[in-house]
Amino acid sequence: MKKIERAAPVNWYDPTQLADTTLRSTLSEIFATYSDKRETYSHTAIPEPTPVGEAKEEVWVDYAADSGDGFDATYSVAYCLANPEIISTAHNNWKVADALILGGDQVYPTPGVDEYDRRFKNVFEAAFPRNAQADAPKLFAIPGNHDWYDGLNKFLKIFCQRRKIGGWQTAQERSYFAVTLPHNIWIFGIDI
Repeated sequence: MKKIERAAPVNWYDPTQLADTTLRSTLSEIFATYSDKRETYSHTAIPEPTPVGEAKEEVWVDYAADSGDGFDATYSVAYCLANPEIISTAHNNWKVADALILGGDQVYPTPGVDEYDRRFKNVFEAAFPRNAQADAPKLFAIPGNHDWYDGLNKFLKIFCQRRKIGGWQTAQERSYFAVTLPHNIWIFGIDI
């Protein structure tokens, strides 16, 4: 088992951190005007919606957002999402969902070279280790403003190439997605 760095939460009150994040935010806003990764999709076929739980009567979908800060908070959320059965006083046993949808900001403060690994990927893999099951829960992600600070370069490599992140299987091809569930239910993840 590989050793995982326990990243500290981002210190948003640190003037240096705030200045760095402000600079990156400003630069990404300027350059996003001229270079939007989504424009490269216009020359490719539109992906088909991804089916989830098509042979099931009951499908579970989990949602979490802003998951990429410090180790403790991220691991706590990932562990709850990955736990096969969480006993609740209000309900019967909860199951691992058939799909996990992550709202924006999978990494803070910016998607640097190693930040996705340190603050998201390694932590989620530790909470839900990779296994050989064929029907791994599908993982979808919507990028937030912090994911956009590098023009979505890292986001697209991690979430849009159908790779595993721990026991979850990424299932989208673009920064947006459509999911079909039984009973003609659809979920749209829109990257705006």
